[in-house]
Amino acid sequence: MTAGTPRDALAVFVEPGGVVEVRAIGRDGRISSGYFNTIERCADAVDALDAAGDQAGIYFTMNPVDPSLFARRGDRVERLSAKAATTADGDIRRRRWMLVDLDPVRPSGISSTDAEKAAAFALADRIAGTLDASGWPAPVRADSGNGAHLLYRVDLPNDAASTALVKGVLAALSARFSDGAVSVDTTTFNAARICRFYGTVARKGDSIGDRPHRRSKLIAVPDVVDPVPVQLLQALATEAGPVASEPIHQDTHPAAAAPGDGLDLRTWLASHADALAVKGIVVREKPRAGHRFFGEFASCPFSNGAHNDGAFIGQADHGGIYARCQHETCGGAGGPNRWHEVRGLVDPLKAKAKKAPRTDDESDEEEEMAKTLSHFEEDGRLYVVAMDQNDVFGFIHLDNAGRVRFDARITKADGTAIQPRRLDMHQDSGELMRVVGIPRSDLVKTAPLLDAGALFREMNEHINRYADLPEIEREIGIYYALFSWFYTKRSTSPYLRYIGDTGTGKSRCARAVADLCFLPILLSGGTSSSALMRMHEKWRGTAFIEEADLKGDAADPVVKWLNAGFERGAWIMLSDKNDPNKQQAFSPWGPKLLAMRVPFRDNATESRCLSYSPRETRRKNIPAELPPAYHETVADLRAKIARFVLAHWQAFDPAWVVDVDGIAPRVRQMSEPVSCILQYFPDGEERYRAYVQARQRDLKRTRAESREGSFFNEALARAQGEGDGVPVDVVTPGMIAETFKTTPTAVTTALKSIGFTIERAWIEVTEKRHETISTRKKKIRKLVVPSPAIWEEITSRYYFSEDGTPAPECPDALRGSGSGWRRYQADPFDEWDRGCVQEAVQVVQVVQPDDPTADPGPLGPLGPLTVHAQAPETADSTGDPGPLGPLGPLTVHAQAPHNKPGAYVCIQSNPNPCRQCGAAPSHYGASASGSPIVDMTASNNLYLCKSCHSRQTVRPDAEADEVHS
Repeated sequence: MTAGTPRDALAVFVEPGGVVEVRAIGRDGRISSGYFNTIERCADAVDALDAAGDQAGIYFTMNPVDPSLFARRGDRVERLSAKAATTADGDIRRRRWMLVDLDPVRPSGISSTDAEKAAAFALADRIAGTLDASGWPAPVRADSGNGAHLLYRVDLPNDAASTALVKGVLAALSARFSDGAVSVDTTTFNAARICRFYGTVARKGDSIGDRPHRRSKLIAVPDVVDPVPVQLLQALATEAGPVASEPIHQDTHPAAAAPGDGLDLRTWLASHADALAVKGIVVREKPRAGHRFFGEFASCPFSNGAHNDGAFIGQADHGGIYARCQHETCGGAGGPNRWHEVRGLVDPLKAKAKKAPRTDDESDEEEEMAKTLSHFEEDGRLYVVAMDQNDVFGFIHLDNAGRVRFDARITKADGTAIQPRRLDMHQDSGELMRVVGIPRSDLVKTAPLLDAGALFREMNEHINRYADLPEIEREIGIYYALFSWFYTKRSTSPYLRYIGDTGTGKSRCARAVADLCFLPILLSGGTSSSALMRMHEKWRGTAFIEEADLKGDAADPVVKWLNAGFERGAWIMLSDKNDPNKQQAFSPWGPKLLAMRVPFRDNATESRCLSYSPRETRRKNIPAELPPAYHETVADLRAKIARFVLAHWQAFDPAWVVDVDGIAPRVRQMSEPVSCILQYFPDGEERYRAYVQARQRDLKRTRAESREGSFFNEALARAQGEGDGVPVDVVTPGMIAETFKTTPTAVTTALKSIGFTIERAWIEVTEKRHETISTRKKKIRKLVVPSPAIWEEITSRYYFSEDGTPAPECPDALRGSGSGWRRYQADPFDEWDRGCVQEAVQVVQVVQPDDPTADPGPLGPLGPLTVHAQAPETADSTGDPGPLGPLGPLTVHAQAPHNKPGAYVCIQSNPNPCRQCGAAPSHYGASASGSPIVDMTASNNLYLCKSCHSRQTVRPDAEADEVHS
């Protein structure tokens, strides 16, 4: 009997009415699970999962499950949360099946070739024939998709003795039949073992020419499936003896071995031989196929003297290092990798906690469940996803000797297994979708380590060959591309934007730079917002959005994503497409390149962009289409950049920046991250400063041309009388709306957002009715700025002059009626201040300076005095301070300032914030030039705010600290 569908497989392995768990591992590493008690519903669910094509593997529990588990996720498969449970060994009612899994030895995370798979089937024939000759009944034979399965029917209780028996059988089979090409998996002994769901596709890694994805299936099912007698199981298990042979699959498979941190095990053991010997550890090397080194411990280092035999250590050809002991008390043949325990004996910083033995997961599943990343940092080293010439994925990094290594899987110091992010396959053609620029591992290994100048020249030559950019813009593009490789060391990341009409070459310019950036993710403007966010989240590289002509206002979801992605720490929350009640978090932070035709309508997004507008090229040597040589050069340059970054990663100083004077905080925040790359190009600092200053002018021009800026500048022009030369007395929203063909409400909303307010005022209007001219008062809504501070803020952002002319003072027509504007004059000591001081000095007492013969100078309103003024105790501090004028009779004590130039006035400070504008309390003074140096002044309970210039009183019992200049 043969069977090729999930329904057929269920009929063989699941008893009628029995409960089976279906477990699926997604291509993204997420686990889904469900429980079924009918073949029909289970088969339908599995068919749907398999047809979706987004599962790396679909599995089922071979042995009968406790029926009560059906209540967990009955008749449905759903993605699991971190705390959700799957079937454990204790949930199995009885053992009915024993799996002999014959897996070809190959790099982790990829499908087998036809030749490798054929070798597995040949070994399956040998094992089945040998066991048949010993009296074993015929097994169920199956194709796992990448190897061969033999499933023997057993009838055993689920207890420790049965576990030890099955474990011994598998160890004996491995010792007798495993070779360097195919191994017997010794980890499939546990009761809750899951097995490939026959009839589904095994989608390990990417489906490529000689390593395709294949559908698993049952090959042969005996008409009568008899259980293996216990005596035959015991007879085979005793062959393993107290010291079973080492499990080749377990030791040589990258999923089960630590990466070795780039170590050569033989060299490491030799260099630490004396220190290890002191701790009783001696290793005897033995030859072993597929290994750089394999050896046995003279005594077990893991048992505290309980036994001496059974412990071994090895390093496979792929670099993985492992150490184990066969004894049950040390974890056994299927126990954890204890290499870091050995290393920790002589290098405590490299020790790691012992992991519990695996009990309920197939080795294939454990591999798929590893955390999947495109890059990460560990112990100061950078690990970046790469692919070899055969499209096999892994991580490039430097070992302790500074050599480039390429490993299929990395185990971090805390035991976390990291596997590389892989490119997706097209759902129909199966073609590898090369939408992310990934370094080639073979090219990185052979790439020379260029100095910064040589690398710059090669990048500059490449960009200039394929794109028409001015020299400074090519230079900035190179800096940005290199910065993108180090971006995780900074907390902010600006965007590089090429903007221009069709045919100007913006896309070519952006592409030439983007292809040299860190993991460039090629996304078109037609990509949905959720797909864009998810793609960026998977790779965390440089998002390159071509034709990024979005709606552009702040409500656009991609604009929100761009605004949030400027700085580390912001998150975008999206509902799970499979369950709207669940949310997924996405980090938008990272470098981005944009090619677009029109600016964003949102000022915040515009302020995050370093922009250049290319012009249609006149150069004849720029190809209209990118030739194959372009992609070859990109691959070569990307490898050289990766080699440079790996070598400089630890020494890179993220705090090193080019300081540019006189730039706005936003421009500084945008320019400083990229400038840190100039620590390798010091000759470019002055050109970079000039570039940043030019970008600041561009940013101010862009703001002035924005909707808000246009409204503001129109209001200013009306108030100044530009056009007809006659300034208006008031500026209304309607006046602005008429110019821009919009509504007064739209004008009011825009200008309020930048600081304007609305005041109501009466104006006189002249009317002519029936030959009679009359005047009447009309109440209107006028646009005003509430204070000088807000005027300064508005003009700093929205006023722009091509010749650099400073912003004008606020015209009277735009000044609010608040007290802040009553005090607004260029000289901070106006007549009101002078009146106060003149009144005070009438009763002044002069105290001579240190030199009693020195002339303290004339006693005038701004003479060289420090004045401490206090209102009489009878002063009314609760009433209206009255009109602007002298403060009244004061007792003043004056002291000459020791012949220092200038004049200082210091009066008690208000302990309370200003009632008008909320300014913090402080004392007030003036320098020799007359410019204010502090914010508040007071005469005891009467205060003048130097921020909004309003007068106010406080309660008599308010505390006021005297502050001296």
